[in-house]
Amino acid sequence: MRNNKNKRFSNNLFKLFLILLIVLPILFNVKTYYVTDSLISQSNMPRSSQEYGFNVSSSEICILSGNQAQLKITSDSQGGAFIVWEDERTGSGEEDIYIQKLNGSGSVQWAVNGLPICTANSWQKKPQIISDNAGGVIMVWEDNRIPAIGFNSQTDIYAQRINSTGHIQWEENGTAICTADNFQQNPLLVSDEMGGAIIAWNDYRTGEYDIYIQRINSAGDIQWLINGTAISSYSGYQNIEDIISDGTGGAIIVWTDSRDSSIERDIYTQRINSTGSVQWTVNGKKLSDTKIPQNHDARICSDGMGGAIITWMDRRLITTNIYSQRINSTGNILWTANGISVSGINSNQINPRICSDGLGGAIITWSDTRNEANQYDLYAQRIDSMGNKQWDIYDNALCLEENNQIGTQIISDGLGGAMIVLTDDREVLDDHDIYAQRIYSNGSIQSTLKGIPVCKAGSIQWGSQLCSDGAEGAIFAWADLRNIGNNNDIYAQRLVNFNLLPPPPPPTAIPFGNVYLIFMILGIISLVIFTNRKLMNSKNII
Repeated sequence: MRNNKNKRFSNNLFKLFLILLIVLPILFNVKTYYVTDSLISQSNMPRSSQEYGFNVSSSEICILSGNQAQLKITSDSQGGAFIVWEDERTGSGEEDIYIQKLNGSGSVQWAVNGLPICTANSWQKKPQIISDNAGGVIMVWEDNRIPAIGFNSQTDIYAQRINSTGHIQWEENGTAICTADNFQQNPLLVSDEMGGAIIAWNDYRTGEYDIYIQRINSAGDIQWLINGTAISSYSGYQNIEDIISDGTGGAIIVWTDSRDSSIERDIYTQRINSTGSVQWTVNGKKLSDTKIPQNHDARICSDGMGGAIITWMDRRLITTNIYSQRINSTGNILWTANGISVSGINSNQINPRICSDGLGGAIITWSDTRNEANQYDLYAQRIDSMGNKQWDIYDNALCLEENNQIGTQIISDGLGGAMIVLTDDREVLDDHDIYAQRIYSNGSIQSTLKGIPVCKAGSIQWGSQLCSDGAEGAIFAWADLRNIGNNNDIYAQRLVNFNLLPPPPPPTAIPFGNVYLIFMILGIISLVIFTNRKLMNSKNII
């Protein structure tokens, strides 16, 4: 009786494996399935604890009374960073420009609470900073030192260079870049690849905002027309959004433009060479012409071949979505007319940020309400040089927590991925903390979907920026209200083990071929067992 039961069990087991061998190819359709969505791929991936490069509670950059804010950061190429900000320490309500250098351990290298860059009359605001490629930096800012004429206010553009030891290289309180009539505002700058800089800004000298540009060499000498060269002086308003180097001593600028209608905002771009000559269509090349008023917040990165990839917020549909376009070095549009939709979901999407993927494509992040109305989570997508999505068709989640996660800056990690800093309200709505995330070239993230805490001190932290530390880690800086009564102060932190964990392989479901092989082996084993039992039973009968 027992032999008969064993025989029936073996027989049934063998039949089961035969059925599985037939059904599996149909179920798997003889394909390998790769699960790339962050929600799935990161759930069981082990992660080590994060290591901080500075004091656990972060380094104090400036904690004087008065307001310190609107900071920018750039690497010193030696594991540390330069941080520049606007500063109201005098108590007069008029901002000045200050700077600090810190090393890779978070120790300040210059005067406590920073060195003055400009303390001229009235106020100086909105500083920007880049490396001078010689161990120092070049800065630019808005400046109100020239008295207003009559009822007309006056803001101008000034710049300064400081070397690695903290010594001013140009005129005291800055070299004038533009002192034309009326307003010059929102300056941006990039390296000219020769120790100087190319600077662009909004200019109201004609009674409408246009885009102007200037080049200054390493010695602080103006290289182009006095008070700048017009990039776009078309009727209507042009608002500068972003600028990058073209890699050959020139620059590519992107802006929003209302030349066709006072209520429409289209996206335009222009390339200028090292001599100050425009390279594309006069007054700019149009990237988006959707006849809507809400195109804005454009950002740009290099395509590595003298062209650029641009992303922006776009309301051509009912919701605000993220679009992107590529333009080559000669000014030809390469992707779908009016841009490609970056996200696979039609939800409200804001705050696009972009960096190169190092292969002619780009990584784009944005904040998204797909999971809950009026609650923004952080998502990302990688687009290749042809405009094709490289990650999950419905995008890769970077941070999914309560309330809002807003990405403020993204930089390349040098390995085809990116490092992101974000402002996070998960603890209390509108009580911001600073978090970070890293996403690899294959779409896997460094941390869980909670992100990596950079600063969770009391009160509000905001205006976060980051730069690379040169070792796959990052240095972060932000404005901070933790010190009651001191207004905003400046703090910094370093995350050093973005590089302690090797890039994980693409998370996958078990490939069908492996599954098929496993069941084939088990089937053969069952067949051998069944055959042996049958032979043994035959011998017993004989």
